[in-house]
Amino acid sequence: MASLMTAHDAILLMRADPRWYALIRDCYLAADLFENAARFEASPEWQATLGLLGPGVRGGTVLDLGAGNGIASWALVQAGARRVLALEPDPSNVVGWRAIRQLCRGLPVDVIDSLAGAIPIPEQTVDAVLARQVLHHIHDLPDTMRAVARVMKPGAVFVATREHVVDDERQMAAFLAAHPVHQLTGGEHAHSLNAYLEALRGAGLSVTHVLGPLESIVNAFPFMRSTAELSAFVNAEVNRVLRRRFGCLGGWLRRRTMLASQIAISLGNEQPGRIFTFVASRPQFSSSV
Repeated sequence: MASLMTAHDAILLMRADPRWYALIRDCYLAADLFENAARFEASPEWQATLGLLGPGVRGGTVLDLGAGNGIASWALVQAGARRVLALEPDPSNVVGWRAIRQLCRGLPVDVIDSLAGAIPIPEQTVDAVLARQVLHHIHDLPDTMRAVARVMKPGAVFVATREHVVDDERQMAAFLAAHPVHQLTGGEHAHSLNAYLEALRGAGLSVTHVLGPLESIVNAFPFMRSTAELSAFVNAEVNRVLRRRFGCLGGWLRRRTMLASQIAISLGNEQPGRIFTFVASRPQFSSSV
């Protein structure tokens, strides 16, 4: 691999290249931080994420783990969070805590310059935790999840969205080879599905939802632009698979069996680096993690 860039420099380079205009915009990494934040808050991805986070956001303290340029921290405040703890170790004014400070100036957002495995806040402090596109970058998932669980109040919800999943080293190599930012920074990574689940459960959290690539607009955006578009695509794909396998019996099987649901869940699961979302909670009655 050629000489690698920081994420800061890579995004600046991609902004200047028209070939990457759509990707930069869809990743909310354009030059105007406030426009990025407004588009993110209005996105179907964010609306669905809020639904997963639940009532702990409004009036609560929320940890934005790996907050990046701050768009989720900004959106959490707009959703009614009393306080947001934006944890981000990168000092960049493009993808790091300097950007968060600019975007969230005057808002109840505390910027914390720290790695995810060493969260410098007291135990049982937060009502909810959001990790958007974060866990797949972390190599020691069990250690990080223990640190996260420590600061969650009993009953608090943890949501990790848009996490890359691979099954083996072959898939990892294919995923990294196809990732445009990785070619510039070398900073991408992924884990197996079991690695995510074991880290969550090993930290004492109860996993409530595991959403695959096409089970939520959170994962499918921006390739699907709405829940309706996603639903139509999944329905068409399920019908196509059933017709290919069973011919004229496909329609009957869709109505009368669980097979259609199983096919829908499996869609997209063969892709290296496919995107999953995980929801977990800290039990109401448990010993300290």
